[in-house]
This record gives sequence, C-alpha cells and structure tokens, in this order.
Amino acid sequence: MTTVITRSPLKAILIRIVLVSLSLTPWGLSMYLHYWLEVEAVWQVDMPYRGVLSVIMLAVGLALSFVTHTFLSKRWGAR
Repeated sequence: MTTVITRSPLKAILIRIVLVSLSLTPWGLSMYLHYWLEVEAVWQVDMPYRGVLSVIMLAVGLALSFVTHTFLSKRWGAR
C-alpha cells in the first residue's frame, strides 16, 4: 500500500505566493531601473533610441521572470 502525502491548502497557497513573488522579481527590478533612470535624469526625453532601450530593458526583465517562474515551478510547484 502506498501513501500519498498532500499539502494543506494553506501551505499550497503560501508556496504559490512565494513562487510568484520570486518570479516577478526580475521584472520588478527592470521596472525600477527604468524609473530610476528617469528620476535621476540619466537619460533625457530627447535621447536617441530611448524607446528601443526601454522596450529591451522591460523585455529582458519579463523574459527573466518567465525563466525564473519556469525553473521554480518545475522545482517546487508541481508536487
């Protein structure tokens, strides 16, 4: 006879919250970097290729969030 160990609903929700929070960290950091560059006037409105750099910066943050979520889901999510 095999026994199946299931998680309590509260533990499953807490694990899911931690997993999503860690997964969104790279995207949040890219958003903060975008904000910081604007506030500190590192780049100006008339800077060439500013729009392209913004899109690339945010896309890299989203891609890293996706990779992080995939890794963490495989590691801790599917139990």
